[in-house]
Amino acid sequence: MSRVVIDYEGIEEMAHDPDGPVYRIMEAAAYAVENRAKELVLAPGTGREYSFEWRTAKDGHVFETKIPRPTHRASAPGEPPASDYGDLLASIGHSVDIGAAITGTVYASARYAIWLELGHGLGRGGIDGWVAERPFLRPALDAVSEVDGMIEL
Repeated sequence: MSRVVIDYEGIEEMAHDPDGPVYRIMEAAAYAVENRAKELVLAPGTGREYSFEWRTAKDGHVFETKIPRPTHRASAPGEPPASDYGDLLASIGHSVDIGAAITGTVYASARYAIWLELGHGLGRGGIDGWVAERPFLRPALDAVSEVDGMIEL
């Protein structure tokens, strides 16, 4: 008959070791979610196509300008936001911190990222000014957890 013995000595140190396996697994998981979020933002949208810019005057009035620029196809409601200038894409990153536990964070630091992820009632479009969500962070987390099975939600 076989016998399995689990030795708990050193488990606390392993869980807080920046060179240990727990940290490396968290780093790999956060990196995978970050990359998937970037892939989603880089996918072409299926929404409206336009080749103009919206500008805001000092008095807050929003107007269309006819500045020549490449044509952009926006995302449709419910799709990840389609990258235009790359600001959102450049703001997506991750960090791994050691505190009471090893914690991985995937973030988008662009000031409007939360409005895209959750939708908002600011600005133009939609019913009563509501702009539908364009999620990209949660779908990235879901996709990585389904494929790799290394993230438990």
